[in-house]
Amino acid sequence: MNEEINLNDFKEQPKKRLHPIVSFLILTGILIIASGILSLFDLSVTFDKVNSSTMVIEKTVISVESLFRFKGLRYILSNAVINFVSFAPLGMILISLLGVSVAEKSGYLRAAFTKIANKLNHQTITFIVILLGILSSLFVEVGYVILLPIAALLFLIQNRNPLTGMAAAFAGISIGYALNFFAVPLDGTLAGYTELASKLIDKNYLVSGNSNLIFMFPATIIFAFLATYITEHIICKKTGIYQGKNNFTKIEITKKEQKGLALARYIVIFLTVSIIYMIIPGLPGSGILLDNSEASYINQLFGNNAAFSEGLTFIIAIILMLGGIGYGIATRKIRNDKDVANLLTNSLDGAGHYIVLIFFASQFIALFKYTNIGTIIVAVVTNFISALPFQGITLLIFCFLAIAFLNLFVPSTTTKWAIVAPVFVPLLMQYNIAPEFTQLIYRLGESMTNGITPMQVYFVIFLALAHKYTQDDETNNIRHAISLITPYAFWFGISMLAMILIWYFFKIPLMIDVMPLL
Repeated sequence: MNEEINLNDFKEQPKKRLHPIVSFLILTGILIIASGILSLFDLSVTFDKVNSSTMVIEKTVISVESLFRFKGLRYILSNAVINFVSFAPLGMILISLLGVSVAEKSGYLRAAFTKIANKLNHQTITFIVILLGILSSLFVEVGYVILLPIAALLFLIQNRNPLTGMAAAFAGISIGYALNFFAVPLDGTLAGYTELASKLIDKNYLVSGNSNLIFMFPATIIFAFLATYITEHIICKKTGIYQGKNNFTKIEITKKEQKGLALARYIVIFLTVSIIYMIIPGLPGSGILLDNSEASYINQLFGNNAAFSEGLTFIIAIILMLGGIGYGIATRKIRNDKDVANLLTNSLDGAGHYIVLIFFASQFIALFKYTNIGTIIVAVVTNFISALPFQGITLLIFCFLAIAFLNLFVPSTTTKWAIVAPVFVPLLMQYNIAPEFTQLIYRLGESMTNGITPMQVYFVIFLALAHKYTQDDETNNIRHAISLITPYAFWFGISMLAMILIWYFFKIPLMIDVMPLL
C-alpha cells in the first residue's frame, strides 16, 4: 500500500529556542560549576581600586568564591528571597504596569495615540521615541519601565510590530546611556574617581562633572538619527508584520472620546504643573521633592536621595492612572467604584510571567556578582591593557573596545570605573590624553554593549515586557532579544569611535577650557 507523501513534512521546521526562564536556569547551573572549577585553581587577582567610601586608591586582592562548596550552597539558599525582593527594577516595573495598563484599558492611550498617529509619520515617531530614550538617562530607570511599554503601544496603533518600538526605545535608553544634552549626576560621581586617578600623575589636576557637553550635544543628535535609520531599515525587517493577539487598533475620535481626552488632559496638566511647582526652590510650599542637602540644583533634583528622581516612576504611573480613570469616567466606561477596582485589578494581568522571569534572572545576576568572576575579568583585562606596547590613538581605541567587552560581564558603571580609572587615566595621561577624554571614552565604550548583556538588570525588563508581543519560540528568547539590539550597538560603536578620532586629531574642545589632549 502506497503511503501518501505530505510535502509539508519536508519543509524546514522553525528552530526551537530556549525560553528566557530556562536560559537563566541553565546559566545559573553553568555558573555554579564554573565557580567550583575556578576556585580549585585558587584563581585570584591583585589590582588598584578606588574605595567609594574613603575616595582613596587601595590595593585589592580578590579570588573566586565557589558556589559549589558548602558556603556557596548556603548563600544560594539563604539569599534567594533577598536577591529577588532587592532586585532593583521589580517594584518599578509593577508600579509602571499599573499606571500604563489602566491608561490603556480605559481607552485613554488608544484615543491619545490615535491622534498622535494621525499627525506624525512613522520616522518622526521613531525619532521621538529614541530621543526620549536617550534623554531618560537623567531619570535612571524611568525610561526602561515607562517608555518601553508606551513605545510598544504607540507602534502597535500605527500597525507596526510593537517589538520594533520596544527595541527602538530600549536602544535609545541603554545604548544611548552615555549621551545627553545635560550633565547627569553619574558624570559627577565618575569625575570624582577620574580626578583621584589623575592625581597619580598631576596632584593639582581637577575634573568637572560637566566636562564633555560640547561632545555630547552632536553625539546625541547623530545617534538619534542613526538609530532611527536602523529601526526603519533593519529592525522593521527583523520583526516583520505583527500578527499577535494584543491588537491596539485606531479608533474614530467621536464627541465622547473628545470629552474623555479633554478631562484626561486637564488632569494630566494639573498634576504635571503641581509636580513642577514642587521642584522649584524658593516658592511658598515648594521644594518638597528636592534634596536640599545638595549644593547644586541638578543634584537636588536627580541626586541619589532626591525625592523627585527616586519617586518619578511612581509619579508618572499615578499621572497615567488618574488620566485613564478620568477618561473612563468621561466616556462612561467607568460608572462606579467597582469599575475602578476592576480596572486596577486587571491592569496586572500577565504579571506572573514578569515575576517568575525576574526571580530566576535576579538569582543568576546576584550569584555571578557573589563569585567575583566579573570583577576578576575586569581587573585582568585592565592590567593586560596597561602592559600593551601601544600608545596614542591605538591605545585609546584598545581602551574603548576593552571597556565595551568588560561591560558584558560587569554593567555597573561605577564598579568598573573604580577599577579601570586608576589604570587607564594615568596611562593615557602619559601620552597627553586628558583624563576627561578618557572618562568620555569609558562612558561611550560601556554604552556600546549596555543593551546586549543579560547581566544588565534592565535587559531582563526588556525580555519580560517583550514577552507580551512575542509570537512564537523563535522570538521569545534571549538570543532574539540581543539580535534586535546588536545593530544599534555596532553602529553606535562605529559612529562614536569616528567622533572620538575627529575630536582627537582636530583637538576640538570637550567643554570650555577642556581639551581632549593635555
